Amino acid sequence: QIAKATESFVEKDYEESIQYTERAIEIASNSSDAKMMLANCYIKLNRETDAIFILEELIANDNAYQSAYKTLIALYEKQEEYEKINDLLRKCKENSILEKYQSYIAFEPEFSQDSGSYDELISLKLMAAGTGNIYYSVNGDDPTADSQKYTAPIRMETGEYTVKAVFINGFNISSDVVEKKYKVEIEGPDEPQISVDSGAYIVPSVISVEIPDDYSVYYTTDHTEPT
Repeated sequence: QIAKATESFVEKDYEESIQYTERAIEIASNSSDAKMMLANCYIKLNRETDAIFILEELIANDNAYQSAYKTLIALYEKQEEYEKINDLLRKCKENSILEKYQSYIAFEPEFSQDSGSYDELISLKLMAAGTGNIYYSVNGDDPTADSQKYTAPIRMETGEYTVKAVFINGFNISSDVVEKKYKVEIEGPDEPQISVDSGAYIVPSVISVEIPDDYSVYYTTDHTEPT
């Protein structure tokens, strides 16, 4: 039946090809080749909705049928249904297919630090595969394309943070939002060690301050608080 359907398809008699293909499906209901032929006939007859239905059914039963992905993605793209392409590929387990069409997939952002408590400053990096942008918030709000765009590590000092991030790819498809929580408690440095004690002096005195590595010291001489 498939051979007859193929002959009719080559001769551009798509209606007859459909008849043979439908008989083939009656004989073997899970035949991926028969369903692929049927979808191609529907496309030639401008019955794209019917073709999409058959291709979705085919892929649901045969997750690695590459021709079906190619044809269905082309139909979705024609209709600018990029979200459907993303959803289709996220369910796919075949690496060769994912690699071929990865530009359509909106992968969730990855965080360089896991949720948790930290006793040092965090410089949080966000990463995502593919072409697009990461948007984030640090106050618990769900990020959108109007949120802060990630361009550099997020600096988190003492405090509590709920960081949410989303990746939006070149087709304007959004990934799922990823959320992580951080509690940062940084202990301050010891008091500066000053060389001369407080008091009254009758001769000039040189006042020095011990400065540990990677620290800075700020001072005033007019009774105001240094910052």
